[in-house]
Amino acid sequence: PMVLVSRTVLSPVQIVDSAHTDCYAKSAMGNTERERLFAVLEELGWTIAGTNKKGYVKALCGCGKHKMWVHKTPSNPYYYDQQMKWVKRQGCQ
Repeated sequence: PMVLVSRTVLSPVQIVDSAHTDCYAKSAMGNTERERLFAVLEELGWTIAGTNKKGYVKALCGCGKHKMWVHKTPSNPYYYDQQMKWVKRQGCQ
C-alpha cells in the first residue's frame, strides 16, 4: 500500500513541477535512507524536476551540469548511500 507523505515532512527539496508530488509517495513501512538522500540534495542546492512513468524521481543540481534519477525500490541495499556520496563528489552548490 502506498501512503502520500505530507510535504511538511519531506519538504527538503524544492518542487519544480507541483503535478509531480507523487515522488514523495513511500510505502507505509517508511524509507529513512531515501528521506536522508532528499535532505542531502536540498542541502547541496539540488531540485526535484518530477517523476517518470515508473515513479523514479529526477533531481537536477544547482549548476545545471548534473542530474540523477532516484529509484523508488532499488535492489542494491547500499543504493541511497552510494547516491549521496556521488552527489557530494560533484562539488557543485
